[in-house]
Parts: sequence; C-alpha cells; structure tokens
Amino acid sequence: MNLICFLSILFFIFSPLYAENCGSVLGQVTDQESEIGLRAKKSASILGKVTDEKSGAGIPGIKVSLGNRKSHTDNNGIFTFKDIEPDNICDITFYAPPPYCPMSEISQYILEGENIVNLTLGHLGSLMGKIYKSKGIPFRNVEVRIKRRGFRKSFYTREDGSFFVEGLCPCQDSLSFSDYSG
Repeated sequence: MNLICFLSILFFIFSPLYAENCGSVLGQVTDQESEIGLRAKKSASILGKVTDEKSGAGIPGIKVSLGNRKSHTDNNGIFTFKDIEPDNICDITFYAPPPYCPMSEISQYILEGENIVNLTLGHLGSLMGKIYKSKGIPFRNVEVRIKRRGFRKSFYTREDGSFFVEGLCPCQDSLSFSDYSG
C-alpha cells in the first residue's frame, strides 16, 4: 500500500512538469503549423485590355488563352487571369474574328503580383498589285505565297500580271513570289 501511495505522490508531483512540457511541445507544433499556414504562396495575376487599332476602344468577346486556361474579354475589352505561378515565361494567345487578324501571341515574363498585358489588334488588310517583266510586259502565272504562323495560302497572278488578296495581317504575314515558267 505504501508503494502505491509513493507512486501516486510521484505521479502527482511530476505530472504538472509532464503536462507543461507536453503543452510547450504541442504549443511549438501549433505555432509552427500556424506560421506555415500564414506564409502566403507566391502568386501572380495578368490583367489586360484588348483595343482596336483604329478607334482605341476595347474589343469585347476576344478569346484569350494562357496555356490550357481560357478567358474572354468583357464588354470593355478587359481580361484577367488569377493565381498564376510567378517567375515564368507565359505565352498569351489572342483569337479574334474578322475584321481583326485572327491570332496574336505575346510571350511575357510573369512577376509576382499584378502583371499588365495590353494588346492592340490591327485590322485585316488587302493588297493589290501587278507584276511586270522587263519593258512593262505583264508577268502572268507567278505564284504568290502568303505565310504566317499556322496559315499558308498561295495563288497565281492573272494573265495581265495582276493579283489581289484580302485578309492579310499587317506585321504577321510574309509574301513571296515565284516564277516557275523558266
């Protein structure tokens, strides 16, 4: 019986120390967990506006993609992507209907916080011309090739050496001419 009393007294005397140490250990873990929970994950966002080159007005309904994420411009031409991992280069692609160039792409280094990416869309253009040999003789059946990223088109000049092409994207299309007549 004395042994049981002695053990009970020891337990009673040392239990506050045990509880105090457990509390501080638990407290430390809790403090670390809350400290980790308070650390903000680095984040970035992209905010931009798509405008018309002629009027300067925002263009609604332009499809914008960032990797596999998609968005559309609102009624004022504004788009937003949130929760992007910073310190990366992102390709932002814009898909537009006529009368605008169908696709434009911007590569942008994304910093932590808000990143502004604005785009002005140009209108599709047309080109009309006439190709001559020496001494003003029309050059007929010359192949005219149009090339841009993801798009190729070719056609031939008429009998009088003239050609007309619509739907060109200024600053994106390249034209080449080839004569295979020998």
